[in-house]
Amino acid sequence: MRKFILIPLLMIAMLLTSCGGGRGAVEITEGDTAEAKLEEVMHALKTKDRDAAKKLFSKQALADTEDIENGIDYLFSLVQGEVTEVGDLTWGSDEQIRYGVKERKIFSWCDFSTARQDYYLFMLIYDRDDKNPDNIGLYSLRVVAHDGNYAKHVTAWQDMQQPGIYAP
Repeated sequence: MRKFILIPLLMIAMLLTSCGGGRGAVEITEGDTAEAKLEEVMHALKTKDRDAAKKLFSKQALADTEDIENGIDYLFSLVQGEVTEVGDLTWGSDEQIRYGVKERKIFSWCDFSTARQDYYLFMLIYDRDDKNPDNIGLYSLRVVAHDGNYAKHVTAWQDMQQPGIYAP
């Protein structure tokens, strides 16, 4: 009789003490990755730190961009004043697996404001690339002012995968 009570109790104890099915107790989500990168971007904007702005990007993005210095100049001149408000960050992801090789992109966007202007921010982040680890990190950053030309600069995320900083 004790065996019949002991076995179910042991099974319940094992289920209650499992740690996420072998994934570990802490799992970093795509949203966590996007939020962390947004904080880094906002810090670079606040401090106007060119080195911090460069360090935002993956090795591959820096290699693929035509002129990161021009992009940083554009970004710092576009965003006037201190950031006063950052809207909710929205994100999604796209994962591809080809012959066991995985690649995952996180695309995220939000609005933010300074005392002078409202802006839209888009980021494309590779958080996994088994084929090219140099891709891991921020690949694309697009910041545009909410003005009359806003719509021509913001399209589907698949069309905004330009390396580095978008500077029209």
